[in-house]
Amino acid sequence: MNRWFEWILEHRQRVVVALLCLLVVVSGLWAFEHNAHDAIPDVSDRQVIVYARWDGQDPAVIQDQVTYPLVTTLQHVAHVKSVRGYSSAGFALVYVLLDDQVDLYWARSRVLEYLSQIRSTLPSDPTLSVGLGPDASGVGWVYEYALRSKSRSLTELRSIQDWYLRYALQAVPGVAEVDSVGGAVREYQISLDPNRLRAYGIPLRTVIDAVAASNAQEGGRWIENAGAEYLVRGLGYIKSAHDIERISLGVDDAGVPVTVADVGSVVIGMQQRRGAVDLDGTGQAVGGIVVARYGADVATVIRDVKGRLAEIKPSLPKDVEVVSVYDRSRFINASVSSAAWALAIEMIVVVLVVLVFLMHVRSALAVMLPLPIALLGAALLLWLFGVTINIMTLSGIAIAIGTMVDAAIVLVENAHKHIERLPEGTAADSPVRLRAIVASLREVTVPLLVSMAVIVLAFLPILLLSGEEGRLFRPLVLSKTFAIACEMVLVLALMPFLIVLCTRGRIRAERSSHINRLFMDGYHRCLDLCLAHRWTVVLGAVLVMASTAFAYLRLGNEFLPPMYEGDVMYMPTTIPGVSITEMMGVVQRQDAALKKIPEVETVFGKVGRADTATDPAPLSMIETVIQLRPRSEWRAGMTVDKLIGEMDAAVRVPGLTNAWTAPIRGRIDMLSTGIKTPLGLKVYGPDYKTVDTVARQIQAALVAVPHTRNVFADKASLGRYVNLRIDREALERYGLSVADVQRVITYGIGGARVTTTVEGLARYPVTVRFDGVARSTADGMLDNALVYSKRFGYLPLRYVVKAEVATEPTEIKTEDGMPVDYVYIDPDTSDIGRYVAAANRSIEASVKLPQGVYYRWSGQYEGIQRAHAQLAYVVPGVLLLIVVLYYLLYSRLTKTFIVLLSVPFSLVGAVWFMWLLGYHLSVATTVGMLALVGISAQTAVVMLVYLDSAVEHRRAEGRLTGLAELFDAVYEGAVLRLRPKMMTVVTVIISLLPVLMSNGAGAEIAKRVAAPMIGGMVTSALLVLLVVPVVYSWAEQRALRVGGDGRLNGRPAG
Repeated sequence: MNRWFEWILEHRQRVVVALLCLLVVVSGLWAFEHNAHDAIPDVSDRQVIVYARWDGQDPAVIQDQVTYPLVTTLQHVAHVKSVRGYSSAGFALVYVLLDDQVDLYWARSRVLEYLSQIRSTLPSDPTLSVGLGPDASGVGWVYEYALRSKSRSLTELRSIQDWYLRYALQAVPGVAEVDSVGGAVREYQISLDPNRLRAYGIPLRTVIDAVAASNAQEGGRWIENAGAEYLVRGLGYIKSAHDIERISLGVDDAGVPVTVADVGSVVIGMQQRRGAVDLDGTGQAVGGIVVARYGADVATVIRDVKGRLAEIKPSLPKDVEVVSVYDRSRFINASVSSAAWALAIEMIVVVLVVLVFLMHVRSALAVMLPLPIALLGAALLLWLFGVTINIMTLSGIAIAIGTMVDAAIVLVENAHKHIERLPEGTAADSPVRLRAIVASLREVTVPLLVSMAVIVLAFLPILLLSGEEGRLFRPLVLSKTFAIACEMVLVLALMPFLIVLCTRGRIRAERSSHINRLFMDGYHRCLDLCLAHRWTVVLGAVLVMASTAFAYLRLGNEFLPPMYEGDVMYMPTTIPGVSITEMMGVVQRQDAALKKIPEVETVFGKVGRADTATDPAPLSMIETVIQLRPRSEWRAGMTVDKLIGEMDAAVRVPGLTNAWTAPIRGRIDMLSTGIKTPLGLKVYGPDYKTVDTVARQIQAALVAVPHTRNVFADKASLGRYVNLRIDREALERYGLSVADVQRVITYGIGGARVTTTVEGLARYPVTVRFDGVARSTADGMLDNALVYSKRFGYLPLRYVVKAEVATEPTEIKTEDGMPVDYVYIDPDTSDIGRYVAAANRSIEASVKLPQGVYYRWSGQYEGIQRAHAQLAYVVPGVLLLIVVLYYLLYSRLTKTFIVLLSVPFSLVGAVWFMWLLGYHLSVATTVGMLALVGISAQTAVVMLVYLDSAVEHRRAEGRLTGLAELFDAVYEGAVLRLRPKMMTVVTVIISLLPVLMSNGAGAEIAKRVAAPMIGGMVTSALLVLLVVPVVYSWAEQRALRVGGDGRLNGRPAG
């Protein structure tokens, strides 16, 4: 190490180091500017969505003929974790969840291969389409907007969104798709009168074929005329309702043409809707959802989308307004700004601490200058490894600053101490001074580097976590690791150079400072007392550690703390079978009530689903995104919990079960587990009726469990049906087929698309159906809907079918091929572990599970169990590696044991401080405790360095002759070298206080990481300052064989 420092301090190496640091600074600034920015890491599972659309079909048909074959086939795709299927009226969604390490586009290609193999086994109906969803997920909903106008209809607004605005925004780089929701899709509706059809003798199929054949445009190649070439076209597109009315269906007995207008009417109406939106309670609106592509730079995507909206705004009709209703960039900017502000305060505080203790401005510069270089080096490494800039990466850097500065502080302070010992008037550039600096570096560099390696190693368990918790905290671990690694390089390469430059001039003695003298005198008296009563000190330390059990047993368990995103999402579930009109009335009243709350900026309520594969919401689900004003505009004393309580009271409606979450958090929960609330149960069984029954019983059992704010079994899977059961004997009598009857049901009653008009950029469907009399009631269907028989003419539908009203699933859910039902739970506590234990007791006491039925907890509890299982194996292994590393450093078990004593004692303060703050055990607090392991051990290492130095110095001079001399050496190493230990502890604690006190968006997780570190550093400092010298004195007394009379009986072995 001597040769390294002497070589690096030569002039040529100084220039090389300076140039390399400049390169790192420039590259780091560029990387930070060009790296992707987001609010939080993308914690969504790797997934591929298969979207099947089959208009008019009921969920049972889609489940049997489409979803089930897809789910069972896609289970064979490599690296698949789970396959979830959703079958609903007219569509099916199959979510293929994959292992984290799988490349998304490789997985999409594999799924496409399996789809091509199974396509021949699916129904051959041309109206069935099966394909992949976008290369995004529900978490990719990064920007939402609404269109409103005082003079335009919902149909006009939807046309503007579908055929103009959507395509303009879809062209923005990084946008996977832009989806429409709400409003009314324009549709040409041919409403046929069954009696007129019978009068003219025209079957329904004739109308369908005639309309489909009357909307075409063909080319006739080209002709040459007079030396010119002309392209030939046949223009036959339908352009208006009048064109449809004039479509010929044949001629009557008198030879008079019969047209569509003769057998019915043509109107421009709206498609049946499965989704609608409201804005601020003012009435229905049209919405747009911008979905970012997987891996895209979200901040850049949103900025470009808003820029594109500003570009096209002048081309929109003047009375059409585009209103932003959800903008994730607000959360990104707020969270990054909050973390950056905490970082700035940390750096200022660190400078002040160094100035107060060292009283030397240039030395403070030597401590601080490597910090921004190391941070920019970390930014460069984050860019190279594809890690985005987000609240977690910035939090990792925030908790690393204290550790990074500690190494520089110890190096600079030790150089100060060695320079203090030089004769008065020693020149700044003299070889003697340089040798003193090299000696000071040699003394502490290796222990510091080992300690920093231990700090990095302590985070290995987090890097090995899988699932959401691994994806969330991996950027934090990587950013901290990169920052500390860069600091380690700078300790070896840049710090020697800076120390030589910045320790020129007068170096004041440690005791010349009033603060240092005050600390040293107080510590001296405490240490005297401790060494005089060594057994009492050790026993007291053991009792303090034992007392931690009181606080630990009162800590709850949670997966992740609730994170405030700046916006709130309200997701109630209503009873099944409610019409979309009734639902929109409820939503409009709720939105109007929410809008009256002063903290609310906009309210965007959605009923049902948007037209996208990323939204599986049934019609009974409401999703209301509430944009809140900045906290500076809130009423005095208002908190997030109080605000949610006030909003919950404002929207209470009988029949609705409320659930509150945040936009990102809610979509992550739905994506990863299928559960939209923080906690839920999945009930599996052999059939849908059985699992539904058990789910309702579990709901009743959970109502009485303490802290259950809302619980709701997914009754949304049940709805009312009119089953038209075909009479096969009647078909034989009348010479009809099942297809003849189904055609009447599909087209005549349901109304189905026959063709599509082409009107410039717009495309509108043309549908055929019977008039309202034949469709409004079950009796109307049976009496007025007619089936054409060649032998008997037109027959009422009643002749060939039997009608019955039934309650059956409107949405069929499966996981890995098994029927499943969900029980949604919204607890009013974040202590998920204790709540689940109480809930299990209640379920076991009141619910008897039928054979073949079982349930499993899901939501955040699933993450808790997964994290505990992984950490139980990894943490002990990492602790063993740390023991081996320190043993290699000291080659003595006693010193390794002394260093590791700081770990349990630091956990004492961590647990008590968390209990005082009301925090629960979670993955976030576990991260803080693992960080604490390395930092507390580093403080003990610094103490051992100076204790060993004092003992070895006295041994070399022959002054280590008895117990008194040993105690003097302990005083010298502990009391006279108090300053570096106090600086490192105070720096870590004070640098973390801005993080703990931050209330910005996304700060909740960083606060849970910082809290155990602050509390642990307090008790760890007490251990290092009071207990370590006592234990060290015992260890050295035994090694030096000091007898009861205080005299040295021999030299230490080896």
